[in-house]
Amino acid sequence: MHYEVHHGGVPTIDPAKHTLLIHGMVKRPLKFTVYDLMRFPSVNRIHFLECAGNSNKEWQEPWGKDVQQSHGLLSGGGRAGVQG
Repeated sequence: MHYEVHHGGVPTIDPAKHTLLIHGMVKRPLKFTVYDLMRFPSVNRIHFLECAGNSNKEWQEPWGKDVQQSHGLLSGGGRAGVQG
């Protein structure tokens, strides 16, 4: 389980229409569909995520009753996907 904070909503992505465009400081722009990306080898990674707002209010005065309330927006988990 992961904490979730959505300041701008959650996008709805249709894999059949979604693309990844790599352009700018590259020799040649590349465009991939989700299905193109799925053909690449997959790697597994473990990541730790922490909200940048953790303990923000604590700088002025302690407000959380416990550590979960003051520093609890964090998660650890694994993912599998294309190596970047």
